[in-house]
Amino acid sequence: MDNKETQLELSYEAAVERLEEIVNLLEKGEAPLEESLDLFREGVTLAKACEEKLSALTEEISKIQLGPEGIMIETKVEFPDA
Repeated sequence: MDNKETQLELSYEAAVERLEEIVNLLEKGEAPLEESLDLFREGVTLAKACEEKLSALTEEISKIQLGPEGIMIETKVEFPDA
């Protein structure tokens, strides 16, 4: 299994945690150039995967509310772009 397949199988939380590790490593500036480039690529892939997961979940999230007659209705929850 390659690195990209592994990243797609990560939970959202695990992907964010790995992304934070990558940012910290890159900010330190101690990695050799080639390793830094590989880390950057991995980070971009993780960020895209996280964005896609959030987008998919946002579409699925529904909020149950009571209508005027006490009947439950389902409405989509809208999240503002961050």
